[in-house]
Amino acid sequence: MQALSLTTLITLLSFPMNFEYDFDLKPSLDRVFPALSLGGDLIDQWTPGIRFNIGLSEIGRAVSIYDATFRAAESVVLVSEDSSWDADPTRWYGLFSLPRLLPSSQEPKVRSYEIESSDNEIYTIRWAIIRPSTISPERLFQAIANQDHGVAPSVRGRIHVFDPRTEVLLHMYDDRGMDVIASTAAPLLELKSRFGTWINRDKFSDA
Repeated sequence: MQALSLTTLITLLSFPMNFEYDFDLKPSLDRVFPALSLGGDLIDQWTPGIRFNIGLSEIGRAVSIYDATFRAAESVVLVSEDSSWDADPTRWYGLFSLPRLLPSSQEPKVRSYEIESSDNEIYTIRWAIIRPSTISPERLFQAIANQDHGVAPSVRGRIHVFDPRTEVLLHMYDDRGMDVIASTAAPLLELKSRFGTWINRDKFSDA
C-alpha cells in the first residue's frame, strides 16, 4: 500500500470530523448530559446554562441566539420529543412535517427511539442531522411560540437543537424563553457577552 504524503495527511486531518454516518443520538446525549430529561427545564437540570427571555414579539432574539450558537457548525441534530396525544392536524404539525421548515429538496433522514416517563407515558424522540443553514429558524421558533396561543402553525412536542462537536443543547420551551446548556462554560460565555440584556438567569456553578 502506497504511503500517504505529508501534504495529503495534513489535508485529510484538516477536515472536520463527519459524525453523520455513525452518530447515534441517545448514547451521545447520555454521555454529554447524563440523566438529563428532554421533557424538563434544562437550566434547572444542568450547569452551565443560560435562560433567555424571548416573547411573542421578539422571535428575532431566538433566531439571533440560534445563529450565534450554531453558525460555525457544519451539521447539528434537530430533535423532537413528542407524546402520542391527539391534536388538530390543521394547526399542529410534527417537527419534520412543519411547512417550509426545510427545503423540500433536502428532506432529512429521520430516526427515532422511545422513552418512558416517570408516570409511564411513552414519548417518541425523532431526530435528524441537518445543516444549520438549511433550516428556517424563524419558522421553527414562531411555531414553538404559537403552541400556547391557538395560532397556526404550531409544532407538536418539545424541540431541541444539539451540536455534538461543541456539546451545546438549545431548547426554546415556549414563547417566553429559551434555555441553552453545554458541557463546558466556554460556548455559553460568548452568548452571555453578546446577548446579556436578554438573559433571564444563568448558572455557571452549582452553588
